Amino acid sequence: MPKFYSDRGSLDFGNDLDMVATYSITKNINLLAKHDKYAANDYSSDTDKFWLQSELKF
Repeated sequence: MPKFYSDRGSLDFGNDLDMVATYSITKNINLLAKHDKYAANDYSSDTDKFWLQSELKF
């Protein structure tokens, strides 16, 4: 889990956790899911993001 610090001022920005999962439904259809969780410490706010993507091959 990466941690982020400022170059100056010794601020602890927080840490980040990224997850990715892929699944092939058929040889022409794929799904991809991503999740990102940012836990803020001295700056900003906690953030959760989720992406869902599909791929169709012709």
